[in-house]
Amino acid sequence: MKCRLSVADDSLFFHLSACINKNKIIPRLLELAVTEDVLVDDYSVAKKLLSHVRAIGMSVSVDSFATGYSSLSYLKNCLQII
Repeated sequence: MKCRLSVADDSLFFHLSACINKNKIIPRLLELAVTEDVLVDDYSVAKKLLSHVRAIGMSVSVDSFATGYSSLSYLKNCLQII
């Protein structure tokens, strides 16, 4: 099943959760990689998603760090939720 969901889509977490449950995957074995521009584009939406992802045990990583999208101090605030 292919679908295209963005971080801004409220159903992304529910889709991830459903796939994990359906396939009987242990969430702590998964990592959600996001690019720093996702954090910058809509911090509140990204914070909500990443908080939910962390709550079920998945890890989160920031990819493409320092490619010029944001300042280090802004990312530091974002990374507090990761």
